[in-house]
Amino acid sequence: MPSTSIECDRDISAPVAYVAHGKLRADQRTLTVVRRSAVAMAAVIAVIAVRVAWADDPLPVPGVAPQPQIVGGQAAAPAEWPWQVAIVVSGSTPAEGQFCGGSLITADWVVTAAHCVTAGNGAPLPTSVYYVQAGITTLSANTGAASNVVSAVVHPDFDSVTLDNDIALLRLSAPAALGGSVGLIVPLTPAFSTLAAPGATATVL
Repeated sequence: MPSTSIECDRDISAPVAYVAHGKLRADQRTLTVVRRSAVAMAAVIAVIAVRVAWADDPLPVPGVAPQPQIVGGQAAAPAEWPWQVAIVVSGSTPAEGQFCGGSLITADWVVTAAHCVTAGNGAPLPTSVYYVQAGITTLSANTGAASNVVSAVVHPDFDSVTLDNDIALLRLSAPAALGGSVGLIVPLTPAFSTLAAPGATATVL
């Protein structure tokens, strides 16, 4: 698969995501694109969907109850974002053990944040300690389909202290069944060129 270099600054007042040959500046609601990079933009939007806003509390880890962290968000209709998946601690239900999220980029690959699948020292967690649930729209309902993760590819330059290159790919044990509440993230096309133009704003999903 083609690689995309993405870095993230943990600066709560003005988070910045560096993509390929440019960077994005984000406040609570918008992204300002400094330089266009359509492929990288699609990946960044997918990663931003994993964690909308930075917070002062420690990064979520398996076994620790998640805390609300979306700032200035609004409710989405069920299945409105069908590529969104839950990453859940093995042996628990999504309601009990969901600690991160990701986005389906193909039927058997998920993009997520590297800090979700690594230990505090940046070493990858064993894939046996978590699984992916696609098609779930309410954690308590435990709907959708669960998939084991057979491998995790963490950006080789991920820094667990600065969160530079905070991106990882998860390969599922079997392709997700697409349809209904399960779908692939929509890549940017030339039709969205104005969205990615320098100085343009975009909605943070």
